[in-house]
Amino acid sequence: MLPLVLASGTCPGEVPECILNYEQTVRIERDASLLVEERITVKAAGLRIKRGIYRDFPTSYRRGGLRYRVSFKVLKVLRDGRPENWFVRRLSNGVRIYIGREDVLLEPGIHTYTLVYRTDRQIGFFEDHDELYWNVTGNGWEFPIARVLAEVILPKGVPPESVRYTAYTGGYGFGGHDYEARIVGGDPPRVLFRTTRPLGPREGLTVVVGWPKGYVREPGRLRRLLWLISDNLSLLVPWLVVVLLLVYYVVAWALVGKDPPKGTVVPLFKPPRGMSPAAVRYALRMGECDHDCLVADLLSLAVKGKVRIREVGEGYTIEVVDTSREGLSEDEAKLLEYLPAEMYVGGNRYNPLLPRLSALLRGSVAKMWGRFFRLNEEYVVLGWLIALLGWFLALVMLLREDGGLMHFLNFGVAVLVGYLIISRFSYYMRAPTRKGRRLLDEVEGFRMFLETAERERLRTLFPKESLPSVFERFLPYAMALDVVETWADKFAEDLRTSDYRPTWYEGRSFTGFTSGRAYARFFGGLSRGMSSAIVSASKPPGSTSGFSGSGGFSGGGGGGGGGGGW
Repeated sequence: MLPLVLASGTCPGEVPECILNYEQTVRIERDASLLVEERITVKAAGLRIKRGIYRDFPTSYRRGGLRYRVSFKVLKVLRDGRPENWFVRRLSNGVRIYIGREDVLLEPGIHTYTLVYRTDRQIGFFEDHDELYWNVTGNGWEFPIARVLAEVILPKGVPPESVRYTAYTGGYGFGGHDYEARIVGGDPPRVLFRTTRPLGPREGLTVVVGWPKGYVREPGRLRRLLWLISDNLSLLVPWLVVVLLLVYYVVAWALVGKDPPKGTVVPLFKPPRGMSPAAVRYALRMGECDHDCLVADLLSLAVKGKVRIREVGEGYTIEVVDTSREGLSEDEAKLLEYLPAEMYVGGNRYNPLLPRLSALLRGSVAKMWGRFFRLNEEYVVLGWLIALLGWFLALVMLLREDGGLMHFLNFGVAVLVGYLIISRFSYYMRAPTRKGRRLLDEVEGFRMFLETAERERLRTLFPKESLPSVFERFLPYAMALDVVETWADKFAEDLRTSDYRPTWYEGRSFTGFTSGRAYARFFGGLSRGMSSAIVSASKPPGSTSGFSGSGGFSGGGGGGGGGGGW
């Protein structure tokens, strides 16, 4: 080591506390690890150095959005040549080693602290050479440093004449050259560095030493890949949850979610016996009764003369005009029983009755037709539990590691993909029983008739004078099966020539039609409008928003950190 010439104990700028000498020996091992010994001589006055010093060492770096970790293991800690107490605290990007005791104050004066540690993954392996790019002191010291001495010991066998070296001084990002350096031959060769001026607080010395390839064992591709995975588990774990979810749902679907074989679907000229519009939608969606089930049954009650629909402002008033159950299915009769004499929906006005009516209808339809379908909800719930537990663990890891913006974005994308998987399989997991499959074939056959029946075919099946009543009778079913505009379009010209006016509807929208196509647009708009009105009126206030929508520099390389007194 360069000869140590202690100053008179005076700090640069005559500050009361400083580092008088910062000596470091770095031994490069053949396995690419570093054995480092630091000897830090400080002048303590009991101001900031009260119990001892602390040394920060970074162990976590970010490169291109990915995390890169190095190991750090303390081997020995001394003060003035004797073992000293020490403990470690984690930092967001590394560790802090406190040297001293919390309950013992340090005697003012000059003290030398020795810290020996081992670290790895600090060597750069390039195409034509290997390199140590090493921050000797770190740029985080809160004291001035009178002098820095650094010694880098290379592996045995390295030819001294093949070694290249340089250094940088100053604050982080600066490229000062206030240093002297020389190589000492022998086996192993050594490179010695010494600063030529005192360093201020937050200034440091960074050294670069390069040598030919082949003297340090370079990690293979597999080892680098394992490092990459272990360093970035917070990136990987959310996607492992997604993969686990996908595998779980595929297996669960194969076990309980597969549909029985589909039968031959032929057009049916009327709905399956006893099925209301809400029931056929429930069957088509394999056990789900949404808001459109309520719209379809309300429209059915209107067509059957039980209620009248009036367009009022941006919504609709539904008025009960006949309370008899004649001609109604069980769920339609139940709905009519609980309807108030008059009810307004839409206009962004919350109607607390609507969620109750939807639940009532859902229960009534499920009671009648639920036995034909298996929802397999327990398998969907288990998938949610797997996802929530996995994402909770991933989030804890992410917060502990302070992964940065890329890691949080990655987590968000993985959660979104997982949510989409759960949403899709919530539907795929539903399966009809064998009887349910036959019922579904009938519903699909009826839908085929509503969607594909030609105008001339309809005139053959039904007398011309009865076409408006046929249109009305099946209109709620067309709405329930999402083919309302197609169904209305088939009757458009007949409705226009007969100057059709529904007795169950009043509103400014149903005036001045000059083409058959206008009828189709109207009924499509009525279906969408009522559905939208019911959805908006079912949401309590406050549940939705009102808005729409290269080169070297001091501080670079491995090592580094800094320190202070405590």
